[in-house]
Order: sequence, then structure tokens, then C-alpha cells
Amino acid sequence: KSFEMLRGELEKYNIKIAKKPALTIINKMDITEVAQAFPEIKNQFSEKFGLEVLGVSAATGQGKEELMSELISYLRQAPPREKFEVTSPTK
Repeated sequence: KSFEMLRGELEKYNIKIAKKPALTIINKMDITEVAQAFPEIKNQFSEKFGLEVLGVSAATGQGKEELMSELISYLRQAPPREKFEVTSPTK
């Protein structure tokens, strides 16, 4: 429910941001309960939101390589940034 509320708020704030590709990371995969719940969490995020979910453990480094690979892939697919042109300040 918290994630749904967060996505709703993001859509209200800026729909363009909400429509950007997203990667959801579940941390603490080194904890048995999290590791056991992960397949269901991954399935729910995929079905409800169409999001890819990766599991990692900051403590052990589990999933680090897959996360880095996915981030690189996302960055390679990102469109070029819009140019920001500096203008004189208005008074």
C-alpha cells in the first residue's frame, strides 16, 4: 500500500517523472524472511505496476553485479538530456 500511495503522489506531482522507467530494489536479501518473501514481492510488483524488481544485500554484496548491470543498461537506453540554457535573471 505504501508503494501505491507513493506512486500516486508522484503522478500527481509530475506525470512525466512517474512515466519514466523504474527499477525497484529490495534490500536485506541476506535475511531469511526477506529472501523467502522476495519471489512473491517480485511477482506483485511485476503484475500490479509492471516493474522489474531486483534483490540485493548491502551487507553481503548479494545481487550487486546484477544491479550494476541493470543500471548500466538503463543509462544506455536513456534519452539525451535536454540542454539547459542560461538566461539573464529577471527582476
